[in-house]
Amino acid sequence: RESIALAVQSTIAEPASAWGIKVETMLIKDLSFSSDLQASLSSAATQKRIGESKVIAAKAEVDSAKLMREAADILNTPAAMQIRYLETMQSMAKTAGSKVIFLPGSSDASSSTTTNTILPQMAANMHN
Repeated sequence: RESIALAVQSTIAEPASAWGIKVETMLIKDLSFSSDLQASLSSAATQKRIGESKVIAAKAEVDSAKLMREAADILNTPAAMQIRYLETMQSMAKTAGSKVIFLPGSSDASSSTTTNTILPQMAANMHN
């Protein structure tokens, strides 16, 4: 409203001064727009909000994908796979019923330590 008031004041100040009138201030109390203009402005504002929300959603998707990739990289290490394997074995040991367990045939030191130390403990837990 203020910018419109200043524009109107500058427009009418010169012709008014020709009549001896000085326009000091201009105050606009209310503005009325046609229904077409109101609908157009409303639609533009709505489209802007929709566009902004799509940008925010897209950024969230990118961040989510980055985090998923980082998690996949972390979980794709031999140590993480060993932990997942042991968690699965513990989960199977806690449930009742028959079990079929497939042990990987690896010759590295960590798997032989696991086979010789942790698996006997898990087997004992299976019978308890």
